[in-house]
Amino acid sequence: MNRLYYFTILIVFNTFFYCTAVSQKIDIGLKGGVNFSSLDGVFSFQQEDVSLTLDPKNVTRYTFGGVLRYTITPHFSLQTELLFTPRGAQFIEDIVVRGQPFRLTGDVNLTYIEVPLLLRLNTLRPGRGQFFYPRPGFTLNGYVGGAAGYKTRAKFRGELDGDLFGVPFEESFENSLWNRTNTLDYVLVAGGGVEYGLNMRILIDIRYVYGLTDINADRQVYDPIKNRMLSVLIGVMF
Repeated sequence: MNRLYYFTILIVFNTFFYCTAVSQKIDIGLKGGVNFSSLDGVFSFQQEDVSLTLDPKNVTRYTFGGVLRYTITPHFSLQTELLFTPRGAQFIEDIVVRGQPFRLTGDVNLTYIEVPLLLRLNTLRPGRGQFFYPRPGFTLNGYVGGAAGYKTRAKFRGELDGDLFGVPFEESFENSLWNRTNTLDYVLVAGGGVEYGLNMRILIDIRYVYGLTDINADRQVYDPIKNRMLSVLIGVMF
């Protein structure tokens, strides 16, 4: 409950930030792209004759959302976003269930509504000279900050196939992970990009997201599990 309270406070702060700064230099925009995500940790489970160890692998997801940027100086700005951000991991593993070997192919789908708060550095403001850039209107930028994500979906789905006492076996499954994962996820964000334009500007961003929170709420899985993600985003600022 406390984490949900802090997440709500962050949403309220960002709304207040927008409403009280409309007379200042405010830019809004839209962005979307792809996430290359995985989970840092090993899923291990051992009980009687069931043995399960899963090593997460990268999976590709899509993301989109809005951007709000407040310019402090020509070189520094604060940026907040509201992003729909699916994450997760893929698994392709040989496992043993009741003494029988099986091949498990599946993926974890964790979806968050994420609110980053970023400090952004521009190397040059739009329209100023051509010392570093081929033409006016190009800027390079880098940013760091943090983000809070509120979980909206948690599923584990896939296929299990093998021989069950000499009989070919194949079954699809989908299990909810809602009660086995924590509601809020806190991450560090670092990245950079390029923008082009004087009024309406096109942007390209690359960022890395490093999870700080152990998202595992299942005490049968002993290792901490944290989100890791590389995002490539394109968008437009107004």
